[in-house]
Amino acid sequence: MKYSLFILIFSVFFLKNAVAQSNLDSLRISKEFNNLDAALKSPENVYRLNLSNQDYQISEIPWVNFSNLEYLSLKDNHLTQIPVGIGDLKNLQVLDLSGNDFTVLPSSFNKLSNLQELFMSDDKYLDFQENISILSLLPNLTSLHIENDDLDLLPEELNSLNRLESLYLNNNHLKQLPESVGGLENLKVLDLTGNDFEELPRSFSELSNLQELFLNDDKFLNFENSISLLSRLPNLRSLHIENDDMKSLPENISELVNLESLYLNNNHLTEIPKGIGELKNLTLLDLSGNDFKVLPSNFSNLTNLEELFLNDDQYLELEESIVILSQLPKLKILHIESDGLDSLPGNIGQLINLESLYLNNNQFKEWPIEVKDLIHLKYLDVHGNNLALPLGIQQKDYGFKIRF
Repeated sequence: MKYSLFILIFSVFFLKNAVAQSNLDSLRISKEFNNLDAALKSPENVYRLNLSNQDYQISEIPWVNFSNLEYLSLKDNHLTQIPVGIGDLKNLQVLDLSGNDFTVLPSSFNKLSNLQELFMSDDKYLDFQENISILSLLPNLTSLHIENDDLDLLPEELNSLNRLESLYLNNNHLKQLPESVGGLENLKVLDLTGNDFEELPRSFSELSNLQELFLNDDKFLNFENSISLLSRLPNLRSLHIENDDMKSLPENISELVNLESLYLNNNHLTEIPKGIGELKNLTLLDLSGNDFKVLPSNFSNLTNLEELFLNDDQYLELEESIVILSQLPKLKILHIESDGLDSLPGNIGQLINLESLYLNNNQFKEWPIEVKDLIHLKYLDVHGNNLALPLGIQQKDYGFKIRF
């Protein structure tokens, strides 16, 4: 009995110490150093080092001493050269070289065998083609940011980066995409926001693992022609077509049947086509910032839709739309923000499955008593309205949380 008690006490003591040590290790690893002098006092204990926008002689730093460094930022230092010693950071996983003036990476860069994510955004002098041969040698590089680098073309050798899972090429004003983009067979996320191409290459349909695609601010894109390629992507679940100056959507949008999230905000669409009712796997749809008045009758076919954004839709006829929305069995979150509303239609209670309602930044002056009919409501956001609240309303138990 005494032996068993001793074992129990020892086990509890050991467990407490193990938890305490684990918490201590987590704190040490998560601590970020912003001062080089402080970091150099015990470099082997530095896991995160942020030297952004600092006036250090980067080339003279004894990088080899930072044997456990996992994150390093040299952002906005206008470096004309990346120090050769960076290649000694064998445990480095994330490196931010954005906002510098270098052209090519040092040959030692290929020794960063654990590097997973690399930022080279706002590097206006970057010769992307010259660097691809080095980047292709990094066995664990899965995320690459080449944003706002004034690129108008991508090298054909792009497919040598076929380990990439995330590629960010936004705000480069690319005139076209090379056919080699189809060789990025492991790509899951691709951001092409803010470019000038009109068509996607035919090889785009070979991106069989692509899950999320950003085509925002692509003013010249022929979306109708692109759909035939996008419809062949078996794993595409999230599509962003935001701020693209589209007045209408092509009917063949109905071909994108695998989509679960679709963002069409800020396009000034004057109508929503019936084809959207065929996207029966949608769980999230953002139609904010458009000019349509009513939803198509077959919108009720979106039986898996859980969250809908109708913000800043100034022409929306809400009462008529509610009749359609009430037929959506899974709609739980509704955003009707910045729509110039001063009251809710009496049929709002038909949205019986609604759990969260966002009415912020409208023109309500009186408390919308109609919300009492939303029997499953858990959260109501009415901030940004000039509400005259009934006496004691903040104390009254409505059965749901309210943000005023």
